[in-house]
Parts: sequence; C-alpha cells; structure tokens
Amino acid sequence: MGICTSSESSSSSPPGAVRSRAAPQDSGNNASDRQSAYSRKVSDLTSNPAVPALKHKARESVMILGGGAQNETATSGKGGARLANIFMSPVQVDENYVFPKFDKSDAERDFIKGTIQDNFIFGGVGKEEMSILLDAFESTSADTGSTIIKEGDIGDYFYIIGGGKVEFTVASERVGEAGKGKAFGDLALLYDCPRAATCVAAEPCKLWRVDQTTFRQILANGRLSGDKETIDVLRKVSIFNGLTDEYLAKIASATSEKSFQKGDLIIKKGTTGHEFFILKDGTVTAKDIEAGGGKYADHQYKAGDFFGERAIVTAEPRAANIVADEDCTTLVLTREDFLQSVGTLEDLLKKATDLRTLKSIPVFTNSDLEELEFDELASRIVDKTVEAGTTLYKEGEKGDSGIFFVRSGKVDVKSASGQTKNREVTTGGNFGITSTIFHKNPIATATAVEDAVVGFLSRTELKIVIRSLSRLNKDPKELAAQKESLKASMQIPIESLKRHRLLGVGTFGKVWLVSREKNGTTEAYALKVQRKRQLIKHNQVDGAIREVKVMAHLDHPFILKMVNVYQDDKSVMMLLNLVQGGELYSVMKNHKNMILPERDSKFYSSCILEGLHYMHFHSILYRDLKPENVLIDSDGYAVIVDLGFAKEVKGKTFTLCGTPWYIAPEVILGRGHDKACDYWSWGILVHEMCTGDTPFQDYGTDQMTLFKGIVKGKYRLSRRASPEVVSLCTKLFETKPSLRLGNLAGGAKDIKTHPWLKDVDFSKLSKKVFRAPWKPNVKNPLDVEAFDNWDHMAKDERDAPLTSSEQKRFAELDTIQIG
Repeated sequence: MGICTSSESSSSSPPGAVRSRAAPQDSGNNASDRQSAYSRKVSDLTSNPAVPALKHKARESVMILGGGAQNETATSGKGGARLANIFMSPVQVDENYVFPKFDKSDAERDFIKGTIQDNFIFGGVGKEEMSILLDAFESTSADTGSTIIKEGDIGDYFYIIGGGKVEFTVASERVGEAGKGKAFGDLALLYDCPRAATCVAAEPCKLWRVDQTTFRQILANGRLSGDKETIDVLRKVSIFNGLTDEYLAKIASATSEKSFQKGDLIIKKGTTGHEFFILKDGTVTAKDIEAGGGKYADHQYKAGDFFGERAIVTAEPRAANIVADEDCTTLVLTREDFLQSVGTLEDLLKKATDLRTLKSIPVFTNSDLEELEFDELASRIVDKTVEAGTTLYKEGEKGDSGIFFVRSGKVDVKSASGQTKNREVTTGGNFGITSTIFHKNPIATATAVEDAVVGFLSRTELKIVIRSLSRLNKDPKELAAQKESLKASMQIPIESLKRHRLLGVGTFGKVWLVSREKNGTTEAYALKVQRKRQLIKHNQVDGAIREVKVMAHLDHPFILKMVNVYQDDKSVMMLLNLVQGGELYSVMKNHKNMILPERDSKFYSSCILEGLHYMHFHSILYRDLKPENVLIDSDGYAVIVDLGFAKEVKGKTFTLCGTPWYIAPEVILGRGHDKACDYWSWGILVHEMCTGDTPFQDYGTDQMTLFKGIVKGKYRLSRRASPEVVSLCTKLFETKPSLRLGNLAGGAKDIKTHPWLKDVDFSKLSKKVFRAPWKPNVKNPLDVEAFDNWDHMAKDERDAPLTSSEQKRFAELDTIQIG
C-alpha cells in the first residue's frame, strides 16, 4: 500500500518491517534507525523543490487495513526513490454528458491538433473523439505577470500556449520558459496531481485549455459507445451466432483501428485472408466478385457494415477485390488476435453451449455461483473420445468422479443398487451429477454403448472453482437462511473487543490491536477505525463504503479477511484478521540486492496469483499490487491487503489509480481497463522479486517520462532474469490488454501452465499443504513485533458532530452482508 508520513511503521524482527520504506542504505536491522532514516527522507523530498509532490488523496494509510493510502511523497528503496500511489477522482461515465464546444477557426483547430498529436496522453484518441476534444479546448488569456498555475495547487487544466511566453518557477526560483506551440500541465489530465511549478505569463499570452473531467468523459464515452457499436455489428455476423455479449465484447477489444486512403486496395482477390473488417466511416466497394462458380455485381459497403469475416475461421482465398471509395476508417480483427483472445470459434461456441447447459442443471440453478464462476467451470470441461464398451466409471469404485456431457454417441448409465434410475444418455445429455455432488463414490456404472465424445468436468476441478459443494442444490430460501445463520454466528459485538495498543495512524483514523476471549481462547484482530468527519472532508465516504462492500464479498486464505463492520455517530469500524508476519517487501529487503531465490518468488507469486484470480471470479479488480501490499501470515503464506483501490467491475472502469511503476498502460490512457491490469502489475512484481528491479525503473521518478515508457511498452528485463521469467514477463507486458497473458482465451490458466510455474500444484496451494520459504516466529495471538508502537498517538480527536443528512450518507453500511 502507499506510504503516508503519519502511518509509517517498522520492526526489528526479521525479515524486516511491516511498513518500513527507509533510505537506500538502510539494512532493515534497526527499527529506530529505519524510522529516523525514513523521517530524513520525507524531509528531503518535501523540502526539495525539484521533486514534485504527489497528490495526497485521502485514503487510510496503515497496511493491515485493506484500506489503502494516497501518498504525500515518494519513498526510497533499492535503486533510488520509489514512487507513491496516485489517484484521480472516480470517473462516473455520463452518457448524457454535454461536452463544451468553443468556436475556433480551422487554423486554430489544426494548431491545437498539431501541438498534441505527438503527446502520448492523446495517442488513444480516435477520430470522432479528437473532433469533440478540439471543440472542448477553451481560449483564455493571461496578462504579463499573472499567475496561470500555482505550485502545489491541484491541477485541473492542461494548457497550450497559443501566443506569448510563460515562465516556470519552483520555490520562487526560475527553472525555465516556453513559447507558442508548447504545452504544460499534462499530468492534470491523468490524475489529481499537485502542480510541480508556478507558471507565470512573462508577456501577454493567449492560451488554449481543457479540463480533466471533460477529457476523461470524452475518452470513457468514446470507448463505451465505440464498443457498443462494434458489438452491435458483431451480433449481425452469422459465424458469431450463439456467442454471449461477454465474448462479443472480448472480440471487440481485440480489434484495432486502421485507416485507408481513397483508392487503397484493402483486400486483394485470390490472396489468403487473415483479417476481418468493420467499416467505421466512409465507403468501400467489393469488385470482381466470384463465389461458388458464379460472378456477381459490385457491392458497396457503408459505415456499420462488415466484410472479410470468413478469414477468422478459414484460410480460403479472398473472393473479391475491395477498394476504398474515399478516405475511411476500419476496425480490423486478425485471425491470430482472434485465436489468442477468445480461442477457436468451435471451442468458443462449445463453451457457450456448456455455459448454458451448466446453468440449466438444477443443482447449479439452485446455487449461489456467480457468472465468472460458471464461466470458469465451462472452461475446465475437457473433451474425451471413448470407444464403444469403455466404462467411464463403475458403481462403488473410488476415483475422480465428475459430470459428463455427451457431445456425440451414446452412454448407458445403470445402477445395480437402484439408487438412481437406469437411463440412456445421448448427444446433448449429461450424467454423473448425483454421484459427484451427493456421494463420494459412483452410485451407477456408465458405459459407452457406441463410440462417443464426452466433455468431463471433474469433481476436483469443480471444488477448485467453487471451493464447497454445499453451495450447490440449495433452495433459494435455504440459501438465504444459511447466510443469515452464518452472519449471526460470525457476529462479534464491538463491546466484546478489548483494545491493547495502537498499530498505526492514518489520515482518517487509527488501527488498533484488539482481542476477545472465546471458550478460553484469545482471538486477536485489527480494528480499523475511520473518522466519519474526515471521510466527509476528503470526499471519501463513497470510497470507504465501496471498500467495505468489496471486502464483504471476499473469503480466501490469500486475501485479507474482513470479519465485521460497525459504525457509531463518529466512526466507521472494520474488524480485520490480524496478519502478523510483516511485508513481502521486508522479506525481499532481507535478501542481498532484494533478490529472492527463484523458488521463493514462485511460491509468493503463486499465492498472489490465486488471490487475484479469486477476486476476478467475483468481478473485482485489485489495481494496487506491489510488495508493500502483500503481507506474510503466521504460516509463511502471502496475503493481499489494502483493498482501497479494489472495485467491483462489470466490463471496464476508467479511474486512474495505483503506483506508477506497477500501473498498466491502459490504466494510464483512461480508455477503460479490466482484470488484465492486475496481471500486468503481477508481472512487474514477479520481475522485481526475481531480479531486485522493476522493468521500468530506468525511467526514474519523472512521472511523464515513466508513463510514456509504460504506454509505449519500452521496458528493460534484467539480465538476472531466467529465460522462463523473461518469457512470462514478455507475455504479461503486452500493451494491448486483449492480447495479454491471463486475459486470453485460457484466462488465468494460461499463466498457471506457463513453464515458470509448471511445478506449482495450484489445487493444493490454497490448502496450505506446502512448506513456506520462511515462517515468521509468532509467539502468541497478540504478538505484534512486526509493528511499531503508536500509542503516543492514541489521543482521541474531537470532530464536529455530523448532521442527520451527513449520517444518512453512511446508512448503506448497515445493509452490507459479509460472506
């Protein structure tokens, strides 16, 4: 998680501190030295005008919270300064947003476009969006000596100098100047960034400016409307009949924009096709058409039409020449990209059928499984070809039972004991459900009476995905009753908690070590107490509620667990499991050059990958992965914490947040991101654990330079990385999300089966059957040696009472169910 000066904590316990970002030379062996080193570093950074401060977007700042921190400064680590979190106000996409439109001449529009066209921030702006953006630039002026931007203020506009000269100063010292055709304030379009310098008009200036909200709405609306239009076209393509909107959206994401000029030959007759086109604007004509032995008249395609679709499924020669009648823009989908992102059309249609079949089976219909869990189950069905007479399973015999789906052929299911009806299962049918769900061993014998192809979902795979078979075959009322019963059994009255000491202090409140006695046993927790007045002051009420809602969904050994949530007139309180082993960053710091043995890196990476995969099951993006946000539990396993940036997302989201060295390019560009951004960050972390460096570390702490490198995909993999790590990272650092490993047809399975992780048994990992590389010496439930003592900050703050309308903003907390 991010660092905040009021919440830094450290420990003298190996392998280092839970919260100890010290100076580069810090050995991590002395808590007081680390604390003073950290304090000196903060002082250096905040007093050094050459280092731009990062926006302190109010978020909680103690790592065990799962609450995140928006940092005030950068902190140091191996190789120099490490960048702090950044965050912009959430982008609420408004389809009815009225974009400002300011009159300007064609020459002025060309001037603005020429100024921004080479700026990577505008690289993803499409033709239609560019027109809206040029309209939105507002003309303003500045007299000599007037301040355009004040150092330290939150940036809101990006400026282009249309005439005159602007002088830049930092801490009243002149650092440069710029004239016509130059721009400044770029970062203001990306996130809520304090200005790094003061900009003053050195002479009368004409300026063009656009604000962050307008820019982000243009990008978000453009992406959403563009995707919708593309999906609408894909629905008309006959070969895609039967695919869900989710798969059509993945296909749409795999397309790329390609422009043609009048007279260009887009498709050449007789050549082998490998591209499918959707026409966005302009017209094209198919000429010299021959198909099925006949010749056909020329045919013109207009905006919204498509052509060349058979190239996705066959390598047959093109049947016509297609020529651009005028300048036009197309969306192109290559066969290679299609196969990578969604798989073969045959497999895709089969998976869609399996998905519908699963949902129609009563034991699954009467369950609490989520959409992504169904999707994962469908992807784990493996086809088998069996000869006539083959016994698929035998009554009473042990084995990995499962559910069978008959693709072709015929299977007899007979029970000698009469526990189930004898039946013949043909194409489209299924069997094995009763044995799989309700019995340890088969209660019938299944035999192929003719050659057959069957899909097989094993009991083992089923349990890996849904974790408990008890979630199946439940009456809706019974499910609701079970949830209520579970909720009641988990309730821990706030009055039963005893406070021991303060573990950390943040912007909104504090985190306490608390415990309760139950049946003679001490249960220790962390109690995160956030002050409502501070949440309101920093516009973080919605963020606090979102965090609670996200954590309420999650129950996984590799993700910090929220046990309860409370509120009173002054505070919001989250009761969290106490993770006592310290940070993964501290484990890394305890090794020479911060390089972990590759075996250790695999172990921690696998734990984190399982946690991310589980979040994605629940449509939750994490968005802030880094070694500081991973703790080590008492068993030595990695636990993801700090869910302040996590968000439930159906489709894409558009808010820029995270830590610069770990942020994926699509997050920076603001054109929408999904789970693929977490796999990018995971790849950065893998590389850092294995080599001690991040692939973009060479860009230093200059944000614009760093962001440009990330967006362009210009990274450096360390020579210390093994060939397997290089292969993995190369596939994870694909700048196009639809082609990134983990976001392809095989999903996270593509990562788990990569050669680097081939020896990891993920089915056993979450059961914690493996010996961890390092196990912390936790003496008792209240052992918090990995945390600094913050009792000197325990004094209660006095906040003004909330009004009734302010209290109502927190009412939703009372409706959130955990589990």
